[in-house]
Amino acid sequence: MNIHEFIGQYRNHPVLFVGAGLSLRYLNNSFTWDGLLKHIAFELKGNNEFYLDIKAECRDNGKYDYTQIATKIEQEFNADLGKDRHGKFEKSMTFSIVRWKAKTI
Repeated sequence: MNIHEFIGQYRNHPVLFVGAGLSLRYLNNSFTWDGLLKHIAFELKGNNEFYLDIKAECRDNGKYDYTQIATKIEQEFNADLGKDRHGKFEKSMTFSIVRWKAKTI
């Protein structure tokens, strides 16, 4: 199975992380995990408090669990999208539907 076949079996949009060291060194405007999640949370809610509250909840033994932080942001994103499908993230939803329909034809 090649990478195209593997990714093609999913309905959501995969994001490939090759490591912060590579992207931070060679790509302009790239993010650390913390920076990326903070940016997404800000785009979702329009303030930094939302991210800081989630981040504080996901601390264990002095370290942040970024997988748990990302999951909570995803859950909030899905809830917000369910309430307002024609809001700020309508294009994301439309793109997902078009790709899904193209695969089922």
